[in-house]
Amino acid sequence: AGVGYVGLTCAMLGAKSVLLTDQQPLLPILRINTHNNADYAAGTTVAEFDWGSASQRIKISKEPFDLIVASDVIYEEQNIGPFVRALEVLCRAAEESEGGVSDLRVLMAMKDRGHSIEVREMFFEELAEKRFRSTEIKPSVNGENSQLDFCWKLCKLVEVSLYSISKSTVSFTDL
Repeated sequence: AGVGYVGLTCAMLGAKSVLLTDQQPLLPILRINTHNNADYAAGTTVAEFDWGSASQRIKISKEPFDLIVASDVIYEEQNIGPFVRALEVLCRAAEESEGGVSDLRVLMAMKDRGHSIEVREMFFEELAEKRFRSTEIKPSVNGENSQLDFCWKLCKLVEVSLYSISKSTVSFTDL
């Protein structure tokens, strides 16, 4: 979550429940920002979540997730494996929970950095190997979704790409 900007924005836009996560050193700033925006961010909580710690992955929330929002998490090769494994565990936990979600979605923003194009390609290859589908979000052709188009234009202005990621339920060998 970094400073919590994306998650707090989701809360301000009406998300009923938002869980901001990061590693231990960043939790104080998350808590301060959540406190300072309490009037706008009802239902927002903060928890530690280290992708490399399997025991934490299931304990961060008692409720199933229906959407994971990730912002600028893949910029170094060392982040790819732990992040993809965390997504696998979170998808499995969402499916297995009471009232589980079988189509958990991930909305991911990635900063366009010239030096990280290879890292980005490695990330999407790893996702495909683990049976995730990923699609870059582009503006609508006929302008039906003006809010999404505005978001897309803003992202392009700051050199960020948006992706929709979901766990594939059918493998190529099943076809």
